[in-house]
Amino acid sequence: MSRGLVFDIQHFSLHDGPGIRTTVFLKGCSLHCAWCHNPESISLKNGILFKESKCIGCRACENACNRGVHSFDGGNHLIDRSLCMACGNCEAVCYAGALKLIAREYDPKELAEVLLRDRSLYDRSGGGVTFSGGEPLLQADLVLETAELLKEDGIHICVDTALNVPRESIKKVLPVVDLFLCDIKAVSGDIFRRYIGEDNSLIMSNLKYISENADMYIRVPLIKGVNTEVDELEKIRELIGSLGNRVRQVGLLTYHDLGIEKAVQAGMEEERFPFLTEEEIQEMTGIFSGIACELLVDGVPV
Repeated sequence: MSRGLVFDIQHFSLHDGPGIRTTVFLKGCSLHCAWCHNPESISLKNGILFKESKCIGCRACENACNRGVHSFDGGNHLIDRSLCMACGNCEAVCYAGALKLIAREYDPKELAEVLLRDRSLYDRSGGGVTFSGGEPLLQADLVLETAELLKEDGIHICVDTALNVPRESIKKVLPVVDLFLCDIKAVSGDIFRRYIGEDNSLIMSNLKYISENADMYIRVPLIKGVNTEVDELEKIRELIGSLGNRVRQVGLLTYHDLGIEKAVQAGMEEERFPFLTEEEIQEMTGIFSGIACELLVDGVPV
């Protein structure tokens, strides 16, 4: 039985597939989007979050850690994350709640047990469970084995993926997934490499493969100055049109900066992007009008 790292379980989720869902956020991602909303998820290794505003300087963490991760210089709490083994000792003694492990380890049975507690909500709303991240297919075994247990109870399964994974990972989970939620961040390779740090040829190939084998929702993050020029949006729309009738929905997701605070807590840096105006959002929505599926902006039909 596999084990894996989960950094959040979000109950009563309304925008990660049909109905009311429970979304499982798995740690690890093969992309490095400059606007990442969950930057703490990128590394496959566990770590700690530090909320400086809650630290009362009691130094209990310094005494509990035998690796020298925590130290104090005057009133400053210093953290050497390179020494951290994510043992959780500092979190256990942090009475103020300033320190928290990013992720918890689960096996499929433990995870399925948690997720089945929301079954009444799934049944009433036509919802289910969504595996997200990070990139959930970097932990494909955990997704597969947990989904197989959920399927025994008839639970609807979604996988939210950026598709920068080996084809075998997709094939592995395909029999248990009812719906894929797939990101299209950009079509132009130069944009992709500049802001995400990868080539997008594997993603494009996997996108085509899923469109031929499963139902899918497409989600397009709108990042001003990155993929919001008319030419790029038209390329994205053209790509969506080429994927056929198994695309059930297209969602346009406007940028928010909540990831910046989480990056600070994880000891990372993240670029800040401008917010879109209502007028700009309307213009971009117009480019996608007429596509043969339900169109939403931030989860709201237009």
